[in-house]
Amino acid sequence: MSTIAKDDIAAFNDYVRKQTARLNARGETSTDIMDNLFVGYLACTDQRFVSYVERVQQDWQDDPASSLMYELLMTKMESHYQTCILAGNWKAVTKEQEQIIALTAKVKHFEQHQPKKT
Repeated sequence: MSTIAKDDIAAFNDYVRKQTARLNARGETSTDIMDNLFVGYLACTDQRFVSYVERVQQDWQDDPASSLMYELLMTKMESHYQTCILAGNWKAVTKEQEQIIALTAKVKHFEQHQPKKT
């Protein structure tokens, strides 16, 4: 994901579709596309998206005979990605990240205003 699409789910899906088409053109198939898709999606740096992927993956693992096929998974992930972009939530800072940023700023401020020991 990070080297192929740099967190662009649509580009990642396009890459997977092209690779799958190449396999099919040679009469080959892959039995682990779902697993590899989840690995790719989980490599995304957007933590909210990763949480969503983890929930979908857990549902799929709980019921692997479900109707979730790789094409549907790709459509679902791309739809969620587009929704996040339109809502302005894509790569938005989480509450935990906000707290870390605030605490880091406080520590730096504290360090800068400490009397120097001689």
